[in-house]
Amino acid sequence: MMKTLLLRAPRGLDEQSRMCDLTTFSLAPYHLAGILKHEGFEVSTVDPVEIDASFLSDAALHKRLQDVDLVGFSMNTFNVYCTRTLVQRIKEVCPGVTCLIGGIHPSYYPEQTLR
Repeated sequence: MMKTLLLRAPRGLDEQSRMCDLTTFSLAPYHLAGILKHEGFEVSTVDPVEIDASFLSDAALHKRLQDVDLVGFSMNTFNVYCTRTLVQRIKEVCPGVTCLIGGIHPSYYPEQTLR
């Protein structure tokens, strides 16, 4: 069974940026997690407030992504750069993990999102 991790990256990795995300909270990863769990998938979520610079360390990523097959990101225009940073770090540290990006920004700007 595929093990999935769903998250929405914060606007930035500093504390002020992460706290701003409390005012623009997205329920999309949690809705999707509920649907996937109902269908029998093993799913976990990460709250944007949990994601800081220490989250990107090799050790932290290895621990968080142990046995994870897919990381799904909910992306909006405000968190594009942080999402890209997370995807790049995941690919460097855990190259076997598939990253999937969805959300309003990639829906409206698919070409820009792929760059």
